Amino acid sequence: MMPNVPIKPTRLLGPKEGLCPPDIQEYILSYLPLSDLISLASVSSVEGEIHGHIKGRVTKLLVKTGVNHEGLLDVMRRTGTVISGSAALEVAVPGSCTPKDLNLYCGLGKADETAALLLEDSAYEKIPNPVTAKMSERRRIETFDLNNGVSQILRFKHKSGLTLSLIESLSHSPLAPIFFFHNTLMMNCITGDEVISFYPLLSRTMTGLKNHRSARPGTHSPAKIKEWESWGCNIIDNCDTEHTNHVFWNPVPKHGFCHHEYRSTIDKYCARISFSPTTKPKVVGPSLCWRLGFDIRRETYTTRNSPVVVISTAGWPKDLAKRATARSGSIVWHTYAAPLLSDAETVDPCLWKRSFP
Repeated sequence: MMPNVPIKPTRLLGPKEGLCPPDIQEYILSYLPLSDLISLASVSSVEGEIHGHIKGRVTKLLVKTGVNHEGLLDVMRRTGTVISGSAALEVAVPGSCTPKDLNLYCGLGKADETAALLLEDSAYEKIPNPVTAKMSERRRIETFDLNNGVSQILRFKHKSGLTLSLIESLSHSPLAPIFFFHNTLMMNCITGDEVISFYPLLSRTMTGLKNHRSARPGTHSPAKIKEWESWGCNIIDNCDTEHTNHVFWNPVPKHGFCHHEYRSTIDKYCARISFSPTTKPKVVGPSLCWRLGFDIRRETYTTRNSPVVVISTAGWPKDLAKRATARSGSIVWHTYAAPLLSDAETVDPCLWKRSFP
């Protein structure tokens, strides 16, 4: 018979005379959103425990899907691939949703390498894609709004029954498609080393800003909004209800949750925490700058402004806006795969330029 070994309490929770047992502490941490965990991690004496909890949270999520979590995280580290969609939201805000599949995002040119590494595990099987055609469109400024930042999509079936989608970005950053999602609640990701939430102040209260898109007004139909509300979410149509002092054409955001301001993947409003206090993870590819889509309503008409996602530079967005006219002679071609109908000639209108996830 093994002797009962007392569990050593920690100083994270509770006064010195009544420290909180680790199992109860872990139970409490499991309810906290990412922003609160980051605040706790600022206390040096418990930083390691918070990083360990985050690693455990990611591991538990992946184990529930049935995949080899260590193997998948290794593939993500080697290729710079990230997980987004409902899985990332559940890690950033526990209890927010129940992921039924996994959406992986890789940088431009990384899809084949990532797919090959996944298929080294016999548990994965590639799902044949519909016949596709290479489509090209041009833009005078280096933006990624074509096909919502998506170059192509590969799908895999895991022996557990899970469907895994691998989405290749039009940018060398895997994050570009994320900023075209239909609301900010979904703008989170898990890398091979850390968890990132791009709108943590809103997400912690299950609030999101609509990301309006002129070509897809149906994305925010009343039925869709009611669906989100039935899940306990608050979707804000216009940030005027939150503040009126908007920031226009300025590389420094003021609120962190505004339709009009430009954000960066490395600005102070991003909440990020690594799995280990000893690592300094970095998302592969260039830093991106984005602005959400928004509507401006007048008495007789409405002007729709689609989302903008660009490579972040020191002078963006003011300098780039001034150079736009001067660069009008240059052309940038973006190429991506568009699914075809069974006649192998006509592009499928339901899958072309769709919104993800």
